[in-house]
Amino acid sequence: MKKFTLFAAAVAVALGASAQGAVAPGIARVLEGGKIATLEYVALDEFTVADLESKGVKVQNIGPNDAGRQLFIWASGETLQAYEAGMPGVDDQTAGFLSMEVVAPQGWSGAGYNISKDEPANTTMWNDETHFHLAYCTPSNNAPASIAITVADGLGDCGSAPAKFALGPNFDDNGTVIPSAAPAATDEWQAIDITFADLKKMWPGFDYKAITGWCGNIMAFVPGGVAGKTFAFDAIYFYNYGDGSGISNIAADETDIVITGRTVNAHGAAGIALYDLTGKTVKATAGTTLGIDNVPAGLYIVKAGNAVRKVLVK
Repeated sequence: MKKFTLFAAAVAVALGASAQGAVAPGIARVLEGGKIATLEYVALDEFTVADLESKGVKVQNIGPNDAGRQLFIWASGETLQAYEAGMPGVDDQTAGFLSMEVVAPQGWSGAGYNISKDEPANTTMWNDETHFHLAYCTPSNNAPASIAITVADGLGDCGSAPAKFALGPNFDDNGTVIPSAAPAATDEWQAIDITFADLKKMWPGFDYKAITGWCGNIMAFVPGGVAGKTFAFDAIYFYNYGDGSGISNIAADETDIVITGRTVNAHGAAGIALYDLTGKTVKATAGTTLGIDNVPAGLYIVKAGNAVRKVLVK
């Protein structure tokens, strides 16, 4: 496998133009959810890291370091290449983010952020309330139709069974359908922010390991096989609130409704409706994913098929 350590340098742009960096989700939205206790990042700008540390957050860098942690492009480095983004990253930072173009000479592409046994990560803070956060966009307004994401794919005894989801429509991985968890990439930054508990519901085989010596692909991605498509990732991290707050799922029973930071997902039912507490329909869709990024903060009722849940949007 080819080692890929270059983070595409973002080109500074005049304030006010496009304003991609101001589009959710910056760190401010996460901080509004409560006091962050721990945060483990794969990609996050140094200014945000310093600010979090000044607030008492226990921060751990688990991203590429030119030693035992690398970004490997599959199969031998030929399926993806760096792409000059020409735009700022999340929160208008220009320190760099991952920006790539699909090459796919054999009709497929993929890569993974790998943590080796020689330099394992500490995941003892992981639990069902741990959040996984990933910001993404397309710098050329030419995104893959869908991107398959794999989280926490461990290696042997020092790893875990991964979770999988798609950014965009369901992703067909050689007959295995990976469910959609968030909208497809656009030319503005957006993010998925989802708890491990909800990842388990979306991908039942997910079995994370809270250990001192975790190794494997902490995040991998498969953006398809159409050459020329572009995508960018930023603000990739795991975090835990000290008080367990944030966007909260309130339910007395288990359902197939999964809430992320920006979407409501219903598995096994066609159609989702979001109601306020007076019974008024706030938003609805005939599909299986409902965006809630423009929904005002408050308590709502979600109904999909025969399943009903309350959701608190902060």
